[in-house]
Amino acid sequence: MNYCLQLHINNYCLHLNSYEDSDKSKIMKQLADHLNALHLKVPNVVTVIENSCGEEKMLIKDVEDLKNLQILIEDKSRIGFAIDTCHLFASGVDIRVEETYENFFERFEQEIGMDSLKVIFLNDSQAGVLGSQEDEHASIGDGNIGVDCFKRIVNDVRFKNIPFILETPIAEHSKNFDTVYGLITTG
Repeated sequence: MNYCLQLHINNYCLHLNSYEDSDKSKIMKQLADHLNALHLKVPNVVTVIENSCGEEKMLIKDVEDLKNLQILIEDKSRIGFAIDTCHLFASGVDIRVEETYENFFERFEQEIGMDSLKVIFLNDSQAGVLGSQEDEHASIGDGNIGVDCFKRIVNDVRFKNIPFILETPIAEHSKNFDTVYGLITTG
């Protein structure tokens, strides 16, 4: 995070791994304690936590886990969240269905707040089925999520000031950029 300060980078994104201890709340508290201490040492950098694929023993699996971590952070302005579309799909949130998509983001907004959403990673899912818990990114439209969902996301007014990052196969970034750009219908 010191590098973030030196480079004037405001957000530092963490992708958390699994935990071994059987007491998830204890591990969540330890993480929060470490982040709180870090926030005191390194000012002005927001820690951004990314959602996971929903695997068992993952610390952050859903909105409830994000909220539980947020509650434990002393300075709420120092914690933010990243949503990865492949991870949502892999965790069982069917963002292809408009009602499920709306329910997820309405719950996120009510329980956490859209001001805490710092970035959305756009990527399709190569994983075979919804809820597979497999982190297998694909190019936009080449996986099981499909382009309609991404069109909904990039045109959602709630995300007007949220950066999108393509997290797709590197050899296909240009194609993915063109695909996403072509989905934008709002100004």
